[in-house]
Amino acid sequence: MVATAPPTQRWLLLEVPRAWPDKILKSPEVAGWVPQLNAIVQSRSGRVLFIRRPGRSESHEAPRAFVVVDALSRTQTAGTWLPGTASRPADLRAAVAAFDADVPLTDPSPARLLVCAHGMHDQCCAVRGRPVASVLAQTWPTEVWECSHLGGDRFGANILVLPDGTYFGRLDDISGPKVIAKHLAGQSDPQFLRGVTTQDPRVQAAVTEVLRTRGPAPAYLLRGRIDNGAGAHTWTVSVTGHPHGAEIPVLVRRRVDPPARRACLATEDKVAVTFETRLLT
Repeated sequence: MVATAPPTQRWLLLEVPRAWPDKILKSPEVAGWVPQLNAIVQSRSGRVLFIRRPGRSESHEAPRAFVVVDALSRTQTAGTWLPGTASRPADLRAAVAAFDADVPLTDPSPARLLVCAHGMHDQCCAVRGRPVASVLAQTWPTEVWECSHLGGDRFGANILVLPDGTYFGRLDDISGPKVIAKHLAGQSDPQFLRGVTTQDPRVQAAVTEVLRTRGPAPAYLLRGRIDNGAGAHTWTVSVTGHPHGAEIPVLVRRRVDPPARRACLATEDKVAVTFETRLLT
């Protein structure tokens, strides 16, 4: 699970209360905007997510909320959008303009807790994610949203914390509230940490090792310098920003695991990339 947070710098969150299709950009709500959204995803290292409150309704009320979050600056732009219908195209102009805007965005971004519950993509996401979203909402009712596919179905329940872009996985209704409470207090738990989306995967791996061996800190505030390779698929990553070391070197080695079925709905075997780490001091 280490270093599996997909690199992402900007997020477009679109409120869609109903059940979501397997691929959200096939949804009729966003018809006509898909080429433009895909172009911004590529140019901004972005991602589009559908969101809804836990215990969804099938409400068709409009307009609906959108939020664009920039993880690097931890800023946001929020507003409303009109989903498309058979007789009317979607109005995503304000959302798309914010998604493609230069940073920083207009406002500081508050914390948001997005729990993957995308059962049409993989049933494990709903089975594992929805109970966690429900229990988290008891403590953080305004911060918690169910969301579409985050990646890494096999690690469910998966949680993305915005605006910092921190991923956690393999959570349940017992561990989830504890891990999130610690993270919001500045202590990212390495046992459940998948990584931070604004960090290179090699840095994500090194940061997790530093947190594991040197003690808690906010993962998203740590930085890593990737030095020349120490061998094939091996690097030294110098981590800074931890309270217990000005610069902490970590040996990071990339490993490819053999093909296996890696999700509940998987129909074929796939390899997986992971990292082995070792503190050098």
